Amino acid sequence: MSYDIHFESVQQQGGTVTDFHVLTFGDYPQTVRIDGIQKLVNRFLKCLMTPAGTDLSDPRYGTGLMTMFLGNVDQNTIGQVVTLSVNAAVKTIQDYDLANAAPDTERLMTASIERLDFDSTSPGFDLYLRLTNVAGTTVILLVPDMKEFTG
Repeated sequence: MSYDIHFESVQQQGGTVTDFHVLTFGDYPQTVRIDGIQKLVNRFLKCLMTPAGTDLSDPRYGTGLMTMFLGNVDQNTIGQVVTLSVNAAVKTIQDYDLANAAPDTERLMTASIERLDFDSTSPGFDLYLRLTNVAGTTVILLVPDMKEFTG
C-alpha cells in the first residue's frame, strides 16, 4: 500500500493573509501520511485546483476552475466552468486509477456537485462536492476558495 503526503486548506489567521497560498501541508510536527478516502480527496482536489496546462510533467493535467476565482463573470458561466472542471478532474483521476491499479478505497467511482453557493456581498463562491470511492465511502468536500484574498 502506498501513502501520500496530506495537505489541507490554508486557514486565515487573525484576519490577516500574508501570501496567496490556498493549500498547506499543515502546522504539524511532522508530515502526515494518508491513504484511503483522504488520499482520493487530496488527489481529486489537487487535480481540480491545478490550472490546466501548468503541470510541466503533463500539460493535459488540471482544469479551468481556478480561472473563476476573483473573475468578473456571471453565475451561469461559473456554473458551466465548475461543471466542466469537475468532469475533467473525474476523467483524469479515473484514468490514473485504472493505469495505476489503485485500491478500491482510493479509486474514484463518482464525483458530483453537491452545492454551488454565490455570495452577493463578495466575489467568489462556495463549491461543495460529493466524492464516492469504489469501496462505497462518500464524503462531502468544500473546495478551498480565495475569498480571503480579495482585500
